[in-house]
Amino acid sequence: MAFFGFRAYPTPLLKPMWPFFVAAGVVFYGVNKLQDMAVSTEEASKDPRNPYAFIVFDSLLKGFTRFHN
Repeated sequence: MAFFGFRAYPTPLLKPMWPFFVAAGVVFYGVNKLQDMAVSTEEASKDPRNPYAFIVFDSLLKGFTRFHN
């Protein structure tokens, strides 16, 4: 009886589940990129509930002064 050792009949976990692990990574990456794009829009930078509003507004100002001076 090995509770923390190898079992008599090892159950494969990684082999049948690898597509789900890869899909979870792709979905996480996609949602993260989509959220970053949505938060960094000009409309979202004006919303006071946006925690990144100051960062987005500051980067917009830097980009504005860089191209219009």
